Amino acid sequence: MRRAIACVLAAACVCNAQQPEPSVDPAELRERLAQAYRTGTIAERVRLEHPRPGSDARTAEVVFAYRAGDQPALALHLGALRVVAESGRLVAWRADAPQTVFVTPLDRPLNGSSIAAALPPLVLPQIELALGRRDDLPRPIPMLGRVRWTAPMDDESPVGRMLLARDGSGTLRLEMREDTDRLRSFELTRQTGVVVRGLVDPIEPEAGLFTPPDVSTARVVSTLGELGERAQSLAPGRRFGGGVVVDARGRTTSLASMAAGANERVVFLFFAPRDRDDRDAWTAGVAEAGINGIARALDVDVVLVGVGDRDLPRLLERVTRPPRGHEDRVRACALSGEPEWLNPAWIDRGVAIAVHRHSWMVRAVVPLGDAAPPPGPLALSAAPATRAELIAEAIGRATRR
Repeated sequence: MRRAIACVLAAACVCNAQQPEPSVDPAELRERLAQAYRTGTIAERVRLEHPRPGSDARTAEVVFAYRAGDQPALALHLGALRVVAESGRLVAWRADAPQTVFVTPLDRPLNGSSIAAALPPLVLPQIELALGRRDDLPRPIPMLGRVRWTAPMDDESPVGRMLLARDGSGTLRLEMREDTDRLRSFELTRQTGVVVRGLVDPIEPEAGLFTPPDVSTARVVSTLGELGERAQSLAPGRRFGGGVVVDARGRTTSLASMAAGANERVVFLFFAPRDRDDRDAWTAGVAEAGINGIARALDVDVVLVGVGDRDLPRLLERVTRPPRGHEDRVRACALSGEPEWLNPAWIDRGVAIAVHRHSWMVRAVVPLGDAAPPPGPLALSAAPATRAELIAEAIGRATRR
């Protein structure tokens, strides 16, 4: 009896030992992923995160849409920039200025390589999945060279749902959805860490998503960069933008709410610290500038807007707190990402924007450092030098214009 039991156990062990480990063919998995993007009409919202050492990640939302069939078309919403690519041409314009367009020819049939040549590098693997070479997808994104595809089998990777594309400089990780085989997320990493990650959600395609403005009646610019520069200039007389912000107490609110109850004149000071040291320098500059005293003297309310750093409002509120018995004319908040309607170069250096609170119209735009020095021999010696002086001068000039 014991011998029979031992034989049964031994046979079971042999059977278990001979069972093959689960394996996934990366080529088959990649083909399933690509095929999921080449059928029907697809629309996805992608939240991109760019980690920054010592600071909050910068975020942006884009929309990817593709229509397969006899008349394929690709549509992208890149912030305020709109792009539609069809067989033979690509049209780009800004949502707030559809009367001005950029047009460039594309190869026929519509393919990922021609789109990559027409646009700046985009970390959107969906473009190549929908329009790239079906045999091997050698470059899923422009930031990588020719890649080698693998399907990881470790404990942290869902079997049959994860793909890795590697070249000598980095790795693109793609995670697939169980229900549609399309992307759930992706992440590009290099030796220094995560470069960008994307969280993908399916959405319903909007009406007119693949319909560009009428090129025959629009003003056509010669470069895509010219289109961007022209639309990113916020000028006096235009309506001020909006955005969701976090105040000094960690509450989610809006730019308009930050100005609620303020004086008729409000000055918004936008700036984006590059890292922790730059954040400390901005905080020190704000403290030294004495903004509350300036605001009371000019009878204006000031809203300090730090971009990409949730800790800034609390720090700024602390260093701008007025003496006891004096009215507080300064508020502080943080935006998670750069506003689409504001020139990024202004945010990097800092910009003061005067706004009429009731009409929400821009009265003046003064980037830091653009304050004109007085004429004559005192021009050099009297020009603002420190960050505190630049901040004070920009707020003053924005108020007085």
